Amino acid sequence: MDGAVRLRSRGITVAGVAVWRVGVLAGVLALAAGLRSWGLFSGELVWHPDEILFSVTLPLCLLTGDLNPHFFTYPAFHLYQLGVVYVLQYLLAAPDSLESWVATRLIWEPELTRDTARWIGVLYSVGVVWATALLAGRLSGHRTPEQALVSSGGLTAGLLAAVNVLMVRQAPIAGVDIPLAFWFAVTVFVSMRILDSASWREYAIAGGLVGVCAATKYPGAVVAVGVVVAHLLTGRSIGDRRIWSAGGISIITFLCLSPHTLIDFGSFRIYFLEQIQHASEGRWGLRLDPFYQLAHTLRYGTGTLAWLGWLLTGGWVLWKRPRVHLVVLAATLTAYAVVSWGDLVFARYVLPLVPLQLALIADGIVRGCRHLERVGGLSRRFTVAAALTIVLALAIQPAYGAWHVARLQGTPDTRSEARAWIETNVPRGSTLCNFGGWAGDPQVNTFEGLWWRFMKYTGAYGVQNLVALRRADLLDAPYYSYAVQTTNEEQAEGSISLI
Repeated sequence: MDGAVRLRSRGITVAGVAVWRVGVLAGVLALAAGLRSWGLFSGELVWHPDEILFSVTLPLCLLTGDLNPHFFTYPAFHLYQLGVVYVLQYLLAAPDSLESWVATRLIWEPELTRDTARWIGVLYSVGVVWATALLAGRLSGHRTPEQALVSSGGLTAGLLAAVNVLMVRQAPIAGVDIPLAFWFAVTVFVSMRILDSASWREYAIAGGLVGVCAATKYPGAVVAVGVVVAHLLTGRSIGDRRIWSAGGISIITFLCLSPHTLIDFGSFRIYFLEQIQHASEGRWGLRLDPFYQLAHTLRYGTGTLAWLGWLLTGGWVLWKRPRVHLVVLAATLTAYAVVSWGDLVFARYVLPLVPLQLALIADGIVRGCRHLERVGGLSRRFTVAAALTIVLALAIQPAYGAWHVARLQGTPDTRSEARAWIETNVPRGSTLCNFGGWAGDPQVNTFEGLWWRFMKYTGAYGVQNLVALRRADLLDAPYYSYAVQTTNEEQAEGSISLI
């Protein structure tokens, strides 16, 4: 019997849920929010290599009414979300003109736009913690979301998610991987509901969420496997109209949230095939085995002890084959296959797997302690103490890492120090030769970058009224050029003749 029920007679409850459990959940979410936003509050966090300027500022160009992004490296759903937030910012700011407001955020100070996108990522990341608790509670046998969130498994998974190094590292970086992790976890949770209900409503919601995942990032479409597995585990036929209707709804949802993948299919096809080729070829000649993410990235995020617990719980699932766990395992394996088939390997690729991983770990802890209590004849008090000890032991390593990640994000970046030195000692307009690589460049203002942003602005808003581009307070900012850029990468190792 769950603690929330036992405490009804001797503790404060709300709708049958112990208040102390609600308090623990609130504390876990607050911890997650603090770790993820620390760098945004206390550090300058210069542009991260994973932050693509174009995808952050592109929604500003969509405000003209042309909703074709002309950019299909990612689907359009997240771009549209950013666009809605930018519109709200514009309406709240009430500036003289949309053009001048956009010019500031696209040309002169794109960091303002980037920081907005970062805060959206932080909110999504806290949502991932919430969804992870939801998943773990459902694995523990709690059917309603309210019970699942504050169950022992839910609170344990929430804590492990709050301090997960991968999620803390990626949360304040403007991108689509954290949003995908959120939608992926929610979709798997809804897939579990199909095990208990044959209603069209559950299938329609599951199908719609599959479309949302695919419209956030193309590989998100594989979450459909979890829906299909849940359907088959109930013994229903593969020809059942409900599962096919769910598939149709997923496609319709995807096209509604990213319509120009069909409307401008020619451009989409070019981008999509380029991404396939990019993933298959990798970068810098690296050739990593398919188990790299399993052995390194997923272990790095949780810590070694929790990672071992995940593998043990996965083995138990294969042995006992409980239906609800098999849905999670199926979604995990297919998602892992998609992110590991090529030679392009980034840690952020496995983020959709992390909530599923942590939910299994938390459920394994709860079930293991219950088994010891039942079989070993241990007292309830001893079992609770043992469970708390295990949870703290598993959480301490990732918590230590997460704290240091947040601390580093909150300290001045050496690239900022380099920029300050350049602007103080190097005459403006100089050409700089930095052979350290794009990611390590001191992020000074460059003529090339300014010209690129200017072209994006005029391409969307035209050249009829360029008065909106004037920013007298920024005209005195020093601008430079970089000699080594993507157009002459053959010089990347250094060239005295080029200098």
